[in-house]
Amino acid sequence: MSTLLIGSFGDKNAGDELILCSTLDTIPDATVMTANSVHSQQFLQKDFETILPPPTGFRSLIRFVTDRKYRSSVYKIRTKKKVVFAGGGLLCGGLKAYLIWAMTATWVRFLAPNAAISWLGQGVDPTQNIFKKWLIKWALKGANTVQTRDVISQAQLARIGIEAELSNDTAAMWLSKLPPKAIDAEWQNTMLVNAVRPISKSLWRQIIDTHEKIVFVAFSPLDKRNAPDGVRVVCAQNVDKLLTICASAKGMIGERFHAIVVAHSLKRPVWLLREAYAPKVATFAARHKISAFLGAGSLKTKP
Repeated sequence: MSTLLIGSFGDKNAGDELILCSTLDTIPDATVMTANSVHSQQFLQKDFETILPPPTGFRSLIRFVTDRKYRSSVYKIRTKKKVVFAGGGLLCGGLKAYLIWAMTATWVRFLAPNAAISWLGQGVDPTQNIFKKWLIKWALKGANTVQTRDVISQAQLARIGIEAELSNDTAAMWLSKLPPKAIDAEWQNTMLVNAVRPISKSLWRQIIDTHEKIVFVAFSPLDKRNAPDGVRVVCAQNVDKLLTICASAKGMIGERFHAIVVAHSLKRPVWLLREAYAPKVATFAARHKISAFLGAGSLKTKP
């Protein structure tokens, strides 16, 4: 267990746990840094060694000083010869996210100075913020391998003088290689819907006008608040259940990045719920010719 996997694991986001699942398939004996080991292991339906993330804020720093068990968990980083930041949008979003991952990388370099560090399948948002650019450089400092999941991320790193290999989303690559899932009759003829923001009444009316059987699938507990009143809401508790639902369904009208990725990778018809909320979604949709949902007319042909 000389390899450590790092990502946004344990936050109950299905997309991040799928990234973990795909990486553990490649490195099955790796140790996983997760904020919630019980959730990560239950979602993946397997046991693996875990450690807690290092302190990146005031409260976690106080805990590090006062809690010997937490401190011992973090110090296990010292035993690792290889560290893999396993994909996802770690260097995206608000300033807080950049700070967290820059500080996490700092702890890794401090505690395991001789470890080989890889950043795989990373999404990097375009930014004009000088501080964010500095934090990206600091986070990737000394990395042996840097890969991005799309050309926009690769170009953003190139603009700040960092050369990165072009790859793909870690979960997408893994999903595309899986054998076909068995179809569950419960989900057949069901149109799945996912949203990261509330769905307007007019948009929801267009959706219910096209299908009688609709299920809102939450890829994060936060998605549930965006489900319209009266619709069935499902939040899969493990990876097998999530993939079975998505593989069996008639299609996906989705918004969250990994909702789109999963449906497309499982070869289900998929449409964007509305205009992409982030560059990663727009880039993936353009790359795979995924169109926006425009009512009944858009469902006549597979995108």
